[in-house]
Amino acid sequence: MVDQMNKVEIHILGGFLGSGKSTLLQNLLLAEKKKNRKVAVLMNEIGEYSVDTDIIGKENVLRELLKGCICCTLKEELEIQLHSLYQQERPDVIYIETTGVAHPIEVLDACVSPILAPF
Repeated sequence: MVDQMNKVEIHILGGFLGSGKSTLLQNLLLAEKKKNRKVAVLMNEIGEYSVDTDIIGKENVLRELLKGCICCTLKEELEIQLHSLYQQERPDVIYIETTGVAHPIEVLDACVSPILAPF
């Protein structure tokens, strides 16, 4: 079990297509690199391909959730991926970049799932 001081931070980046989510993520990743923090990124795309994976960098852990929205059709998969990240990668912080149509509250619900409570 992880104590309160070692809880993983989760940041949800949402907004419409073209609103600057990927640009914000890129700047946040640069700031995290300066702090020497271990970062994981979950990117969600409705389509079959993610177009922004190049901005993540090889030093960060990347998981992609494609062909659906993590607030509804891929919500369970989001929980599975978060649990996997916690156990296998042990990041200091996780950034979740949603699709432009995702509802942030639904994504937050998945992040506070009872199976993730220890993390």
